[in-house]
Amino acid sequence: MRRHYVRAFATTILLLSFTTDGLAQADDVFDLTFGVRGGGGAEYLSAPSNHSKSFNDGTGGSFEPPFFDAERTGYNYALGFFAEARFFKYVGLEIGLEFSRHFLIEDVDWKYEQTINGNTSVFKAKSRNEVTWAGASIPIMVKGILPLNEARLWLGIGPEFYLTQWSTGDFDLKTDVTDHPAVAPHRQFKQLRSKTEHATYLTWALGVDVLAGNFNIPIVFKFGYSFDTPSDYYDRIKFDTIPTTSTSAYPTSATVRSGDSLYGQVLVGFSFDVL
Repeated sequence: MRRHYVRAFATTILLLSFTTDGLAQADDVFDLTFGVRGGGGAEYLSAPSNHSKSFNDGTGGSFEPPFFDAERTGYNYALGFFAEARFFKYVGLEIGLEFSRHFLIEDVDWKYEQTINGNTSVFKAKSRNEVTWAGASIPIMVKGILPLNEARLWLGIGPEFYLTQWSTGDFDLKTDVTDHPAVAPHRQFKQLRSKTEHATYLTWALGVDVLAGNFNIPIVFKFGYSFDTPSDYYDRIKFDTIPTTSTSAYPTSATVRSGDSLYGQVLVGFSFDVL
């Protein structure tokens, strides 16, 4: 009976030795990490390829709505989860699920000119306009990794698929500096809306994972370029249709598509090496 116990114990030790040796060899070939990251950054919308629409009231008055008709900036923040597989320690493949919110903001001057009997009057005002959208994205990134003593330095590139869940626009008249508010066109414009649009980005990133045993602190500098933001102004914004029976030649609302041209983020989090 004792011999059977000895044999069983010896067999167990032998199997454990093979298993441990196999895991050690696998660790040199394949590593797996799960983690969470969050942070924020900046938004950039490029200038359109043409100018904003001009309205003429037929009495010598003209008005050009300035909605997002030049370069615009904003900010964003995000939180997400990711999984990273590393092969032979030098090549990585990361896939994630990220939730983010984006803001594009502009402070603009409104200008309305009217000429009556050869006399030109200029009316001015200021407003703050904002487009906000939020959604979930699936970033996929191929990485080149440089292992260091207490860290992993990496550079990555890949696509990111952004699914916008909702978007909204806001038009806020901040100051009124006109002498004749009754005829100023900003009195007629009431609402700035936003149309929800999905986007595909080319993303690239530089990161470092600070190692503390199996736990890591990832720090990432990430950038994304959108392939879906049109350059034509009239593909970015639509003004409401003015009825032919209307006494006003100016729109009362406009709809801006959600989306940016480029974004940048700084993300920090924690992760755990499973293998």
